[in-house]
Amino acid sequence: MFELLEVQDLIELRPDAMPTRVVDGMPLGDDSTVATAVEASIQSKYAFKVIAGANALCVGVGEVCRVGLARLAPGSPSAWVGVTFNLVVFRPRTNERLKGRIARQDAHGVYLTLDFFDHIIVPAHLLKEPSEFDAARRRWRYVADEGGDGAKPSYAEYVDGEAVTFAVHAVIEGASELERTQAAAQAMANEKGAASSGAGANGADGGKGTLPGSLAMTVQASFVDPGLGPVAWFELDAGADADDSPAAA
Repeated sequence: MFELLEVQDLIELRPDAMPTRVVDGMPLGDDSTVATAVEASIQSKYAFKVIAGANALCVGVGEVCRVGLARLAPGSPSAWVGVTFNLVVFRPRTNERLKGRIARQDAHGVYLTLDFFDHIIVPAHLLKEPSEFDAARRRWRYVADEGGDGAKPSYAEYVDGEAVTFAVHAVIEGASELERTQAAAQAMANEKGAASSGAGANGADGGKGTLPGSLAMTVQASFVDPGLGPVAWFELDAGADADDSPAAA
C-alpha cells in the first residue's frame, strides 16, 4: 500500500524560503538549514498530490538523497536546485486488500474513505450479489434471504461510517467517467441555483461540483470475493465457526 518512490526534479527555492545567499551556484550557510528549505519546498510541491504516470498519491517526503548546484534564471528571484529524493506514496495494487470506512452511498454505488484518501468507489456491479439500493433510506443492502412461502426477505445493510474490507479492482489515473458525470451535473445544479438566487456562479458553494485537481486518481474497489464488505457482517459470536456469508440484519 505504501512505497518509496525515487524522484528527480528541479525544485524552486523562493526568496522567502532561502536561508542563505547563493554565490557561484553554491548555497552559503548552514547545511541543515538549506536541507530544511529544500525539503519544505518538495513537501509544498508534492504533498497529497498524484504523481503523474505512477498511479500513486504522495503522503510525505522520505529521504533527500542529493542536492545539486543552485541556479538562477533571468527575471526570476528564485533559485532552482536539482534534487534527487524519495517520496512516501500510497500506491494501491490490483487485488490488494485494504481496510477503510463507508463515507456515503448513492444509486451508483458505495463510496469509501481511508481518511487521507477519499476517491474510492465500489460500483453497483462490484457489490455482493444480490444487492439492491433502498432509495428511501439512501442505502445499499445485501439480500441475505429472499424469503418465500410467506416469509419476509432478510437484509444486511451497508451503513455509513462502518469499517469495511475491500479489494482493489482497478486504479484509474484522472477522474473516473462516473465522477466527471457527477461533477458536471453538480456544476449545472450550482449554476441554476446561483441564477435563481441572483448569486454569482463562483459563490461560496460554486466549486463543490468541481473535482480537486490534486486528487486525480480513483480507486475502483470490489466487495465480490468472500470475506469482503462491512467487517460487522463477518464478526462471529464467541465459539462460532467462521462463515463467509454475511449475517442478516
